[in-house]
Amino acid sequence: MLKVIHLAAPLLLSSALLQGAAVAAPAHNYCQSSPLRSDAVDFPSKHAWHLFLMLNHPALDRAIARGQADCTKPIDLPGSTAVGKVGATQAKMMFLEKCS
Repeated sequence: MLKVIHLAAPLLLSSALLQGAAVAAPAHNYCQSSPLRSDAVDFPSKHAWHLFLMLNHPALDRAIARGQADCTKPIDLPGSTAVGKVGATQAKMMFLEKCS
């Protein structure tokens, strides 16, 4: 029974495409590079590049997660705030709270 369902699924998908039904594509993951600690000693320029990409990536909305990268958006998207700027704003707010 499972083999029949497995074989019928591509037929259903192809008939949906022929009828013009919209099939949602998976979201692209723009967070593919991550800095490795060992690269800091072995490959410092590669490590610096990964840190640069990580800090300049668009951040998620503050209501969702503050300072986390939004992997569905590409770098340098107009109207987005970089992860590094969100962290700097957060550190400034914490400093001002301690001073008052």
